[in-house]
This record gives sequence, structure tokens and C-alpha cells, in this order.
Amino acid sequence: MMRGKSVTHLKYRLGLLTSRFRANHPLKACTACMEHDLSDTGWAYWHLEHQYPGVWFCEQHGAPLHEATVKSTGVDRFLWSLPDRRNLTLDWLQDSADAETLKKLTAMTLQLLRASRSPGWLDGAHMVPVLREAIRRHGWLTPNGNLRVGELAPSYLAWCQILRGPMELGSLPDSESEAASQIGRLLRPWRSGTHPLRVLVAVSWLFDRAESFFGAYDSLHDPSVQSPALVPPGNVPTTLLSSKNNAVKAQLVAHARAGMGVRHPADTQSRTDIVMTTDFVVNVRTGDTITLAARSVKPASELDKARTLEKQEIERRYWHVKGVDWGLVTDLDSAGCRNCAEMRSKPFCAQPHR
Repeated sequence: MMRGKSVTHLKYRLGLLTSRFRANHPLKACTACMEHDLSDTGWAYWHLEHQYPGVWFCEQHGAPLHEATVKSTGVDRFLWSLPDRRNLTLDWLQDSADAETLKKLTAMTLQLLRASRSPGWLDGAHMVPVLREAIRRHGWLTPNGNLRVGELAPSYLAWCQILRGPMELGSLPDSESEAASQIGRLLRPWRSGTHPLRVLVAVSWLFDRAESFFGAYDSLHDPSVQSPALVPPGNVPTTLLSSKNNAVKAQLVAHARAGMGVRHPADTQSRTDIVMTTDFVVNVRTGDTITLAARSVKPASELDKARTLEKQEIERRYWHVKGVDWGLVTDLDSAGCRNCAEMRSKPFCAQPHR
């Protein structure tokens, strides 16, 4: 995340340049904690757990956090500053519609932060399948995997409206069209940095508590939680994760591990199965050895549809049983006609596979 000589690289990766959320987070303090600190140490100090985005209540005392009127406002910007009641305000609470909802967001944020997980566990490759599965369980996905925008957007908007109050959350949607746009971006493969607050708000909206979220997450990504009918994670072809478009392909692996019931395409009238095809099945020459390889080609934009992922999983299982290397290629792997040029440069045999 720290690659690059400019801090702008870090901001972009965090989504700060395009998220519309504030980047100058104010210092926050709990007055009850201040009194305890003064009694215990003789000093009041800033608590780290109070400073995280999304945390607006003290976990220990259940009290709203006071916002500092110094530092982020430019006042005493370069001076040493400790919590002082004279420089604290609760103005944000007057505009808040529901303190209990902000408490839930606070609890969810802190529990996710304290989770012992590997770096990147909340990135798009991991989160999109979890969020989409939660959307499906709420009944907001059609049988074809499309979003029921008319139903989910009002629900998400209502949740965001009761979170309003702190200026930090001022960029949450205030109309159904904005709600549909924002949640839609979270449910498609992420192509740029996404602000942690957007993820936290979505998780607190879809899950009643952190334990529910962890259970849903682990059912998709924890190798110890899987359906016996699926191929063990160790046998998932590495070709899924071998190109530039790792995030999209990791989502497909996650769906493969999810234990979902995959329905084979069928004729709508006769109900008989439709023959499925794979875009490229080629013989690859490596020295004196010829091996078979199968490649499915899909636009990346199609991979936000659950049904598309299901059909790709059917293909993957078919070729896995036959012992053939299978992989997914999207328009993110190479641009335009360079796809054809790349394929011509590979050591493919002249004879087509039959």
C-alpha cells in the first residue's frame, strides 16, 4: 500500500481521492475516559480506539465521543494538544437521527479491526462475494443474479439516513438514486480504492452483528468451512489466480468454495439441459510435450452477476474432472486486440482439438 514516492499513492489506494469522505478526521474523546485517565495517571489523553473512522461512541462507557475543535480545523495545528473540555463539542450529536445505530456501527468497526486476519482480508476480492451472498439472503437478487434495485436501494438509503450526524458520514447517499449507485459499486468487482467507511456501513446494514458477518465471511473464504461436494481449496486450479485480474478471479474461487447450488442452464420450455461450450480449447506445446488447456472469455462487467459465476463454476468443474487446466480471461487481462496478438504468440499447435 505504501508503494510510490508520493503520499497520493497511499490516498488513492485508500479511496480518499474519490470517496468524497473527509480526509481530515477530527480528534475525538470520551469525557468519562478523561476523568478516569486524570484520576489514574494525572493526564487525559487521546485513546486510539476513539479515533477510527466510524467510531462515535465510547465502547467502555457507551457515551458519545466529543469532537475536538482544534488540530483538524487548523487551530493549534502544529502544537502539542491533549483532550480539554474547553476544546470539545457534541454538536454532531444534535443532527444525528439514531444514536443506537451509530453505536452498532462503532461496535462493528472495532470488532472488525480487532479480528486476527491476514492483510487484505477486507479487499474487493473477498468482500464482494460476501456482500452479494448477504444481498441474496435478503431476497434482493433475481434468479439471474441481477440486483433488485427498487427494493434494496430504499433499505440502504434508510440505513444511511439514520447514520447521519457526524460530518465524517456526510457523503453517504441522500437519495435512492445515489444509494443504488453507491451500493452497486460495492457489489461489483472493485476497480479502484474503496473507502473503509463504505465497507463498514454496508456490513452494519446487512448484518445484525459482527459474529454474523464473520460466519458469512468464513463460509466463503475459510478453507475449513466448505461443502463436501466441492473440490477442496487446494485443488482449485491456480490458473484462476495467475493473471493481472486476480481480484475478479478470486471472487470466482470464493463462489466455488461457497457450497452454493449450481443450476445447469436449461431450455425454458422443455426443461432439458442446454449444451454448454468453452470459448477456447487448445493444445499447448512445451518442448516435446503437448497438453490441453481450456479458457473461458468473459467481460469483467459480466462477473458481477451471480448466474454468470455459477455457469463459470460448472465449466471449471467439468474441466477439473477431465484433468484439464482451465482459466478465465477478461478484458482486464489485456486491452482490445492485444488479446489476439498474445494468443498468436503462444506455442499453440496448428491442429484444433477435437
